[in-house]
Amino acid sequence: MSAWSRCERNAVSAFEFLASLLPGVPISLLGFSLGSGVATAILQRIQVDRLILGSAFTSFRDAACALGLPRAFASVLPPVWDSEEPLRECAAPVLVIHCERDRLFPVRMAAELASRCGGSAEVVVVPGQAHNEPFYRPQMSYWGHILSRLLDYPPAPSASNIRREGP
Repeated sequence: MSAWSRCERNAVSAFEFLASLLPGVPISLLGFSLGSGVATAILQRIQVDRLILGSAFTSFRDAACALGLPRAFASVLPPVWDSEEPLRECAAPVLVIHCERDRLFPVRMAAELASRCGGSAEVVVVPGQAHNEPFYRPQMSYWGHILSRLLDYPPAPSASNIRREGP
């Protein structure tokens, strides 16, 4: 089994386990950087309520080219983690959040990802941040966009037994 197939299988298993722990509760899927490829690849195998792609790329081959592989050599790479078909078929709301100073994956990839969703995606470009800053130096200027959408997400009707604290 290939490494990318194992990543996908593990992600599906983790998602299904979480769903079994929280039946009836909306579950969002967040794919950050490399994980964005895995997230889009498993969309057709899980029932996600929202998809969030952070610092994402359009396909594994496009990512490699963005990192410096000459386009002429892209065909030697496996054709995996191409987001076009999964995003076209995704019925869930999609948030694409990208860092303005991302030197790994250009901001245009965020726009391409959103365009693959048929107009049902929202794109947020966070000024002043680079690719890994949301992970290594988390700031509300990035994560606040994600949290605000998740917190405004209406609870599932069967989720009334979940205790909520705070205002």
